[in-house]
Amino acid sequence: RLSLVGSEMCIRDRARVVTHTRVLANPPSAFEHLLPFDIAIVALDEGVSMLTNVVDSASLAVGDELQLDFVQRDGKTLPVFKTAR
Repeated sequence: RLSLVGSEMCIRDRARVVTHTRVLANPPSAFEHLLPFDIAIVALDEGVSMLTNVVDSASLAVGDELQLDFVQRDGKTLPVFKTAR
């Protein structure tokens, strides 16, 4: 279950990459320790698209299948995606 802008929805754990970029330098200071990192717009099976961090990915391509995961950052649980296995 994810909370999105004050509402909740149940989602499956899969999504596909719509577009992506790898951030190599000059992020906001709060994200410097994560360099390099991937961000992507992903399409969920439920028809919703979202901007997300993609973790544990050596490379990404449009259309790649991703799997939902969660990480702890600054005392919060955040949804991220990783390459589906």
